[in-house]
Amino acid sequence: ALSQPGAPRLDAATRGRVLLVDDEPLVRLGTAETLRDEGYEVDEADDGDSAIALAAQVGYDCVITDYLMPGMNGVELARRLRAERPELPILLLSGYADPEAFSELPYLSKPCFGDDLVKAVVGLGDGQRAAG
Repeated sequence: ALSQPGAPRLDAATRGRVLLVDDEPLVRLGTAETLRDEGYEVDEADDGDSAIALAAQVGYDCVITDYLMPGMNGVELARRLRAERPELPILLLSGYADPEAFSELPYLSKPCFGDDLVKAVVGLGDGQRAAG
C-alpha cells in the first residue's frame, strides 16, 4: 500500500486493527477518524450481523460497539463474538444505559472524545480488568 508523503502512518500496523460497530453514521465516522488518527486500522459495521460477518473473516485486536442498535444490542453482539473468541477485548459505548448493566464489559459513556477513547482502547490491550 502506498502512503501519502508526510502521512504519519508508518506504525499503523503496530497499533492494531479495530472493528467499530455503530448504527449512527456520524458517530461512527467521528470515532473511526479519532482511531485512525492514532494509527489504528479501522473497519466499520452498522449493525451486529455485519460485525459478526466481518469478525469471522478478520482477526481483530479489539471491538468497539455501541450499546443501543436495531436488531442486536452491543451486549448481545459481545456475547456472540466471545463465543468464538473468548479473549477478544470489547469496549462498549453508550449514551443511554447504566454501566451497572454491563458489568462484564469495559464501558465508556458517549459522547466520548479523542483522549478518553484512545485511553480506553489502549487499556483494552492491557487485559480486560485493570487493577483499580
